[in-house]
Amino acid sequence: MISDETKINHDIASDLYQNKEVFIEQLIDDHAKSLINFCYTYVKDWGTAEDLVQDTLIKAYKKMHNLKDLQQSKTWLYSISANTCKDYLRKEASRKRLFTNLIEKLFKSSQVPVEVEDELINKEEANSIEELVLDLPIKYREIIFLYYYKELPTPEIAELLQVSQSTVRTRLVRGRDLLKNQHNRKGGSSE
Repeated sequence: MISDETKINHDIASDLYQNKEVFIEQLIDDHAKSLINFCYTYVKDWGTAEDLVQDTLIKAYKKMHNLKDLQQSKTWLYSISANTCKDYLRKEASRKRLFTNLIEKLFKSSQVPVEVEDELINKEEANSIEELVLDLPIKYREIIFLYYYKELPTPEIAELLQVSQSTVRTRLVRGRDLLKNQHNRKGGSSE
């Protein structure tokens, strides 16, 4: 027996391939909230979970020809969702590893010979800044890194991240503000 949650209108189902939009709307009505909760268990961020559900629904729309049994639509949809979440986490982990490695190399290579006491102070300050940058949300962290550490121009960053130049500039300003606020809260100078 089909539960209310997984019930697909069989009038729509009989005409599935001609009414993709209606079928997807039905899937959204039946499963959107539970899919968001499901994705949240992977990413622990509601906004990201909602984005992943949108990606899931787009993939479902594009791959409807793979759905052979309408009774399995919920399982099929959750399978797409799980794979979408796993792909996201893999990309995010890879991006974080790369960023952390690059930051470490940057701070190791930027040391200048100074007296021991000054060197320790500089190292502590560099570690503090590195921690603050790594604590930023990824959308600001990427921009700060690419702009300041890789010295890429705004148009190149926009192309690389596939966002507009104004988005890059906005995130750069907001990222700097977040860094300044975090630095001030942790007892740093307001320079």
